[in-house]
Amino acid sequence: RFSRSLPKASLHSFFFRLKEQRIVVATQGEERNVIAICPPMCFTLDNARRLIESFDRAITMAEKDDDVTPESSSFLG
Repeated sequence: RFSRSLPKASLHSFFFRLKEQRIVVATQGEERNVIAICPPMCFTLDNARRLIESFDRAITMAEKDDDVTPESSSFLG
């Protein structure tokens, strides 16, 4: 069966990489599988493009470096 989920270590790396790119997100939901994006009041097309590029970059980097451990257990620092 095809799975669209990343391993737990990759998820931590994904959120860490987003934080490095100054993208603020939070996980929600019973299984913590919903990503809540915290945009500014005016969310422009350029902001959306940057967000998608940052997600793509963070996913790519997370898949490559499963051994990256954030300095803090909090994604906010």
